[in-house]
Amino acid sequence: MLGACRKETYSSKLVLKDVVSGLPKVGRIPLEHQVAILKDFVKKSLSCYNSHMLGNNYLLWEDDAFFVCTPFNPHLPYSEGPIVVIKPKADIANSWQEPNITGTAFKLSAKVCQVMEKLNMTQWFNLQANGNWGLLPDASPHFHIYIYGRNKTESWAKPIILPVAPKTYNNDPMPESDRNALANKLKYSLLAK
Repeated sequence: MLGACRKETYSSKLVLKDVVSGLPKVGRIPLEHQVAILKDFVKKSLSCYNSHMLGNNYLLWEDDAFFVCTPFNPHLPYSEGPIVVIKPKADIANSWQEPNITGTAFKLSAKVCQVMEKLNMTQWFNLQANGNWGLLPDASPHFHIYIYGRNKTESWAKPIILPVAPKTYNNDPMPESDRNALANKLKYSLLAK
């Protein structure tokens, strides 16, 4: 299979490895066939990369530099407010590694908050640069921003109490109707990003 994707663990880091097999073992391949094979390879490789980067998230929007998604299992119940994650496609470990990417990510986060506010999804937002769970054994840090929507519940105007470790929470995702509404609004609102 051309462009198959395989995950391998090496030195506690996830490495994506593209594997090309099944290429014809003949002398010369016409240029147009080489171009077609290369395009197919790149498309399948990027598809594997994108699915790895999204992890356990629903994709809401993307461009060449970022994903905007919402978790399958958010840190907090949806009743507390919607949760959206901004993930750069560049492989950076923390917010201070690439200040320009970080600045663009926060600008995108603010625009996503504006869209969510227009959709009346919540009344307030907390933005948090994350990635420290990547410091745990057998993990790798990857900079991303969480947008925590804040609804008027018992926790209103108080600090967010987040889980202390991965897999210590079990919450339902953003409802499909809200995901679809947000994805559609983001598609048109962020075109002129």
